[in-house]
Amino acid sequence: MDPSKLPLILELLQDDPDDPVLLLNAGKILLQTQQAEEALIHLRRLAEKHPTNMAVYRELGAAFLARGETRSARQAFEMGRQVSLAARDPSAASEYESLIGQCV
Repeated sequence: MDPSKLPLILELLQDDPDDPVLLLNAGKILLQTQQAEEALIHLRRLAEKHPTNMAVYRELGAAFLARGETRSARQAFEMGRQVSLAARDPSAASEYESLIGQCV
């Protein structure tokens, strides 16, 4: 994701603060640019407003890992696995199982 898009994404979020695509992209870019704390703000909001969004839990877990919060990362990945199973997406559930295994 292109970090130069962040200012535009943040501006668009002012008009639509619950937009799942904008929240996810903001979180991804902030995480990519080593701004895990800021990323968590957007990713937590996304998880709160759109709890069935499978992608958010991968990024949320990665943000927690970037901060050294293994327990919180594992919880995020476990939630992603549950959402994936509920959505009947075994491929995503398997990916989350792999991510959970990295949280030791």
